[in-house]
Amino acid sequence: MFGLRKYAFGLEISEESIKAVELEKRGKCLAVASYGESKLPKRTIERGEIINPQSLIEQIEKLLKEAKPRPIKSRKVVVSTPEARSFIRTIKIPSMESKEAEEAIRWETEANIPISADKVYLDWQKIKNDGKQSEILVVAVPKAIIESYYDAVTGAGLKPVAIEVDIIATIRALTLEKGNLAPFLIADIGSSITTIAICKNQVPYFTSSIPVSGKSFTDSLRKTLGMIEESAEKKKLELSKEKLMDEKFINKSYESIIENLAAEIEKCIGFYHESIDDKDQIEAIILTGGSSKIKNLPEMLIKRLGRRVVIGALAVNVYAKCPKIQIPDDEIPRFTTPIGLALRGQDYESYTKSSAG
Repeated sequence: MFGLRKYAFGLEISEESIKAVELEKRGKCLAVASYGESKLPKRTIERGEIINPQSLIEQIEKLLKEAKPRPIKSRKVVVSTPEARSFIRTIKIPSMESKEAEEAIRWETEANIPISADKVYLDWQKIKNDGKQSEILVVAVPKAIIESYYDAVTGAGLKPVAIEVDIIATIRALTLEKGNLAPFLIADIGSSITTIAICKNQVPYFTSSIPVSGKSFTDSLRKTLGMIEESAEKKKLELSKEKLMDEKFINKSYESIIENLAAEIEKCIGFYHESIDDKDQIEAIILTGGSSKIKNLPEMLIKRLGRRVVIGALAVNVYAKCPKIQIPDDEIPRFTTPIGLALRGQDYESYTKSSAG
């Protein structure tokens, strides 16, 4: 579909910003050819819905022109949609022919989502089959959301080859497809929400969006220091880079936010064990997203949760393919989702062949 040299780049669309990553083949490996980020004006997107399509189109065009080290000229793109407006489930059905399976999946999905099946786009992929039973990953997104994102992207002159829920792309960038039998919990800490996913072999068995976010940390600093929001946000970034800052001050300022985040993580783990898998223990908590770099965040969560907590690194998946990556290490957590989208763009044909939906 893409010929020998052209591939789709990844475009993450969120309420606060859009990010793009273009990968290219260099010899036998992949490398970042270009990447960039553009902040969105307020009220461009709210709660996953595009409020100002023209503003989004203009920002996409601007981002592609200003990407580094060179503009992104590819027209083919893999685009993200928000997990908070999506429904992700793993279901089990008896082994059957594809046509019968599709009907069974639609019936099972409609019984488990709070929206009529005729109002969503539904996609599914077989995870495994033991001969008697099939395990299926099902994703449903409201048609209105998909169509508005599609219109904005095509309005910017791009050709979407796939539209994917953001957390699935994040999982692809951070975890191995095969080889890890124990599940991981990924917490993607964004500016306005944190998306949590518990996954195994790159399959999300549980996802959730929670209100604890980067803005929560900013608001805590604002109250502690008596600052306006803009000054508190700047101070938060400074504290994240400052090596000699008083750790007691940081821990005290963020204490209630850490407690809320840890409590939400525990709820998600508890639900996973009670409703999905009561045997496999969570191997690690992986932090990613722009606010994962908050000073001492892993250490504070380790102390509160008594679990292994690490900052997400592309080494587990992407570095093996992409040793010449150009994104600075301290910026990588902010770009894991568009990297995951770009990886799908690099391997689009294999995904279409393996997908049954």
